[in-house]
Amino acid sequence: MHLRDSHYKGAAQYGFGTDYVCSHDNPEIKQDFLPQELKGKKYVD
Repeated sequence: MHLRDSHYKGAAQYGFGTDYVCSHDNPEIKQDFLPQELKGKKYVD
């Protein structure tokens, strides 16, 4: 939900953009954007 667009009126009521951390402004904060179900999968060798 934190990655969803929050730049339009009414987005806050859906919780979009909540707890968003900009990686460029906060490089010390580790973030993982890969969905849990894709972790550990290998598609190309």
